[in-house]
Parts: sequence; structure tokens; C-alpha cells
Amino acid sequence: ATTLDGLTVAEDAAFSANVAVTGTFDVDGATTLDGLTVAEGAAFSSTLDVDGATTLDGLTVAEGASFSSTLGVTGTTTLSGQLDANGDVNLGNATTDSITVTGRFDSALIPLTDNAVDLGTSSLEYKDLYLDGTANIDSLVADTADINGGSVDGATIGAASASTGAFTTISASGNVDFNGDLDVDG
Repeated sequence: ATTLDGLTVAEDAAFSANVAVTGTFDVDGATTLDGLTVAEGAAFSSTLDVDGATTLDGLTVAEGASFSSTLGVTGTTTLSGQLDANGDVNLGNATTDSITVTGRFDSALIPLTDNAVDLGTSSLEYKDLYLDGTANIDSLVADTADINGGSVDGATIGAASASTGAFTTISASGNVDFNGDLDVDG
């Protein structure tokens, strides 16, 4: 074993066996380390520039990190705190991927363009719709409708297929046409 206190290497150096550093390993300037393995903690006080495919097991970033290219993550990723994803965001890459939203939306869900995207499909429908306020729908097609209040303005009931109706009061401000028998009791 050789001990070199205050070793300074001003030119190239090559080592044919392992080099173990038990204290602080301080490198100033641009340095290339091929096949670097860090068995325990490593701290970088400036920029760490990594080119090529790199595997980082158990990576913890205590402060900001910037990636100038694609960041690929395999497995479950947990992000704590607020996530700001700027630019276009795609969730999933196949129709078999599922997206689970446990939190609650804190903003309006606004489509990119008007009348361009659907909510559900004819074969994959959402179950129930709960709304407070006004539903502004350009055209409504429903299998059934149970309207328990309010008013229906400018609509023809039974225009496509006539059926029966039960009313407590019928009032008209113009002519009323009855085709067929009219039975009035009371």
C-alpha cells in the first residue's frame, strides 16, 4: 500500500487497478469518468452532465433538476408536492392504459377547440352525471328523461313518435289542435 499525501496530478493519469477514496474526492474542471460506480452517497455542488444511457438506482434530488432531453422512468414513480407540467401533456400511450384521478379538479375542464372532442363513446359511456347550475347542451338525445321542474320552451313533444302524456294543467295562448277523440272529465 502506498500513501500519497497531497497528490496532485497535472497531466493524464492511468490506473490499472481499483482506486479507493475514503474521504472527499474533489475534482475541479471538466472530468470524464467512464464506468463510474458510486456505492454510497455522492454530492455535486455544481452541474452534473451525464451523456448516454445512465442507470440511477434510488436517485434523490434535494433541489432543482433540469433534463434537456427525454427522461424515461420504468416502474412506479411517486412525486410529492405540486407537479407543474408545462407544454403539451400526454397521459398513457395505449387505449388499455388506465388513468386514475383521486384528487379533485380545481379549474374548469376546457377543450382545446370547440365541438371537437367527446366525453365517452357510444360503447363506453360514463354512468351518472351530477351538475349544479345550468347544462348548456346544443342537442340532447336521451333514452329517458325525468324532468321534475322548470320549463320547456319552444319544444315539440312527440314530434318524431307520438305517445301519451299526463298533465295537471294545460294552458295555451293560441289555437289548440286535437286530432282524434277528446275526453274531458270534470
